[in-house]
Amino acid sequence: MYKQQGSFKRLAAAAAVLTFCALSVSACGGAFLNGGETSDAGDAGREVIKKPDKTITVIDTKPPAPADDGMEASKIDQLKGVRGMDWLSENRILIGKDNPNVKPVSAEGEKRSPINLYIRDLSGAQAQDEPLQETAGNQNFAEVSPDRKHVFYKANSEETARGYIMDLETRKIVPIGKETLQANAGEWADNERVIYPLFKGDIAATDVNGKTETLLHTSSAYVNSVSQRGSKIYYVNREILFVYDPQTKEKNMALAKPVTSFVPSPDGKQFAVVKKISDSEVELTITDAEMNNKFTLGSGSQISSLAWSPDGSKLAYAATSQDDEGVSGMFIADAVSGKTAQISVDMQYGPAYPPRWSPAGDKLMTSSVTLQGSDYVFNTYIISF
Repeated sequence: MYKQQGSFKRLAAAAAVLTFCALSVSACGGAFLNGGETSDAGDAGREVIKKPDKTITVIDTKPPAPADDGMEASKIDQLKGVRGMDWLSENRILIGKDNPNVKPVSAEGEKRSPINLYIRDLSGAQAQDEPLQETAGNQNFAEVSPDRKHVFYKANSEETARGYIMDLETRKIVPIGKETLQANAGEWADNERVIYPLFKGDIAATDVNGKTETLLHTSSAYVNSVSQRGSKIYYVNREILFVYDPQTKEKNMALAKPVTSFVPSPDGKQFAVVKKISDSEVELTITDAEMNNKFTLGSGSQISSLAWSPDGSKLAYAATSQDDEGVSGMFIADAVSGKTAQISVDMQYGPAYPPRWSPAGDKLMTSSVTLQGSDYVFNTYIISF
């Protein structure tokens, strides 16, 4: 089941298909499914939805949040056939789409046009998308630096990739180290450096000039959720959340377990933590920097795609229920009040790429994928609040 504060809508989800589509080079929206549940009034503040062989409890059922709390979407724009990557400014975004002008690449036994990165002007001032740099290889899983001057992206082949940093002004490219990465690994530590885990267990960082340094040896192939705030490096290893400060070089400190995902707010004062509460259920909480629980936002079979707004006032995330269909949705949580609201966008297989907030924090970009006939089709949504 998925339990959340606020409304609950059902959408079809399949995590395995989503991962396959994001890694493939085929161009890939979704459709809401009508639920057949019945609803009974439970205890005060709770709603119980009954199905023939299951019961889903939605906790803290409340009226819709008022429009002035920043949780109500005022407009949703759909961009068909593209993968939304990140924001370059309030009106310019970085997208990924097939480039038919270059040599096709082989994927899953087929020849397909590679995914290249383009700049799209949402204001309409620019009639055509501008390619960053046309290439016969994939350019995927892109993230723009906090100062919007560089982009970190992957040239992926299936689930592994080589990482690169591009200067957005000169279009000069430097590689991320000499080893392959997981296709979805790594993020900006600050304006100058990307931090990432390696398959052998090291945590490394590469700056915009291509200089790479190893920050920590873990000797584990299970390191994930690597991030840095100030001098502190956070990471999850075998479902244990650790913090390490390379300046003091003190022994790694275990903060929590069993943790499946962790994202600190931009200022490092709040944490979004997904923990296992049973073999088939996880729970999302917001804590302070001392790991004191502020809010429990919900639980389900899977919670992923955590994304803080720039000011740390809101958290976007995806949640999948525990029923046989794996129904899911995208949600927004208010980090001050703990209120949650579902975003009414077609999300058949959940987010195809990490949700991204605009620099001002009043818009959210998220992408979905759906199967149309034998083709996977991507759509991107711009949600204005």
